[in-house]
Amino acid sequence: MPKILFICTANYYRSRFAEAVFNHLAHRKELDWTAFSRGLIPEEAPPGLSPHAANGLRLVGVDPQFFPKDKTPLQEEDFEEADRVIALKKDEHEPMLRDRFPNYVNQVTFWDVSDIPHVSPPQAMLQIKGNIETLLSELEAESGQ
Repeated sequence: MPKILFICTANYYRSRFAEAVFNHLAHRKELDWTAFSRGLIPEEAPPGLSPHAANGLRLVGVDPQFFPKDKTPLQEEDFEEADRVIALKKDEHEPMLRDRFPNYVNQVTFWDVSDIPHVSPPQAMLQIKGNIETLLSELEAESGQ
């Protein structure tokens, strides 16, 4: 099954929200893709899932079975496992990726979803959900569904 990797800073909020929404919507569309998420510095965030992400997932109706379980640090193997890689904010994540994973930066598509305090969680999550809906439409078109 093809996989999408979502990357953010701590794998606490944006990337895990993206993972859950993608998996929920792909499942509903019977699309043969799955997502996983990683963080560049997950040790910087508290344990668990961000309350913003958890509340947002409930508000958009994501089945709890798709809620991501744990924060996970990004490793080289993750790039090898992924068919597509998306980092949530170019200005924030590209420098860290160039520093830690320079051989993989050219595989990354960058979205423009800012973190708190630059944008409110509801705005960021709506933007992520919209980007995912667009991505799913592209994947459906590629697969002929």
